Amino acid sequence: MVAPGLSLSTPIQARKCLFFIRDAGRLSNKASQSFDGNRECLIGNGAKPFPISGDAIRLNAAIALGDRSAWQPKGKRESSTGKTWANANMSEISKTQGIMVSIVVPVYCGSDYLTPLAEALDGLRRQWQQQQTPFFLAEAIFVDDAAIDDSAARIETLARRHDWIVPLHLSRNFGQHPATIVGILHSSGDWVVTMDEDLQHRPEVITQMLRCAVLERADIVYANPVSAVHGAAIRDLTSRSFKRLMQWLTDNPNLPSFNSFRLIRGPVARAAASVCSHDTYLDITLGWFTQSIRTIRVEMKDERYMRTGRSGYSLRSLLSHAWRMIFSSQIKLLRIGAVLGLTAMAISVLASVYFLAVKLFYPADIQVQGWSSLFLAMMFFGGLSAFMLGIVLQYLSSLVLKVHGKPTFFTIDRSGDNAVRQWFETAPDLPR
Repeated sequence: MVAPGLSLSTPIQARKCLFFIRDAGRLSNKASQSFDGNRECLIGNGAKPFPISGDAIRLNAAIALGDRSAWQPKGKRESSTGKTWANANMSEISKTQGIMVSIVVPVYCGSDYLTPLAEALDGLRRQWQQQQTPFFLAEAIFVDDAAIDDSAARIETLARRHDWIVPLHLSRNFGQHPATIVGILHSSGDWVVTMDEDLQHRPEVITQMLRCAVLERADIVYANPVSAVHGAAIRDLTSRSFKRLMQWLTDNPNLPSFNSFRLIRGPVARAAASVCSHDTYLDITLGWFTQSIRTIRVEMKDERYMRTGRSGYSLRSLLSHAWRMIFSSQIKLLRIGAVLGLTAMAISVLASVYFLAVKLFYPADIQVQGWSSLFLAMMFFGGLSAFMLGIVLQYLSSLVLKVHGKPTFFTIDRSGDNAVRQWFETAPDLPR
């Protein structure tokens, strides 16, 4: 099925562009109005851009938004098969090509692990082919975050060896989250998996994550360790304690589950990545688009840290993660401060009534004149200031989140899960 003005060399490239159009359409109703004339849709594997007519882009944006009035545009738009282009939505392409899974791996100092990781992913890819699953590993995007070792050259070597590996090179070191966001925005899969390069995230777990997602109708699945990851009690305890503290501060029930090993529904992943700024925490942003989040427990071991005592995360990067998490959340302390201020005002008013009654009926009981009224006045106006400041900060926090791209709503189509769900239900021998 070919759209007017659309000439693509492979179905994967076509889907890359259509996913780009569809996901853009989900974010704003201006998408169908912002494309005029001919535009170039860039695909994520470094190939040359290909032209798409403005009509085709507007039509697909309208389809993504659910605007049925645009499905039958003026004039007759026939494809090579005699079907209208309006019917060539993503679910139809998914049925013919299968459910695509994209892997995103940010790389900073993992040269020694890239080849074993590629081999493990290739083994998973071949296993899915042998099992004739309705899903397949379409691409593995390795994002070179200005690596400090020879990871960049190793990625290029692997890309030449495996046509499903996509190399991306950042101009400088931006950090793990920006590198992950870049990979997500270059992905095309119905599902996107993010994982570290050091093999503590085992590729074979992806099947279990996908099973959990489709059977429990989830949009995000985190893989969490069943035991200590680093083999260092202090480090693991610090990580858990910080997550619990942040959960209390932000009232985010999913925060203890946050992990860089995630399976995300493609439209959700790309929508969240597209609104992330340099100070936005990716997992917080994902929660803006869906609350259908699940967790599975698997065995994880950071072999690099246990063997060398060095982690892929420096203290500076961990502090950067903490700052992003705070900056991207509405902190509960703002609400607590406003409530405390209001409480102080109420107590000062009640105390004023009490001391006024004492002054009128039992004046001899007041030993020091003026102290009570001064204290209560300070308490009242201090509480008023705290209350007003809390309200202003809460309002500013809402504005900041809105500026960062927190959506008013977001739609999700889970109909593509049916084939995968049926396959898992008839494959009881797979690990759960």
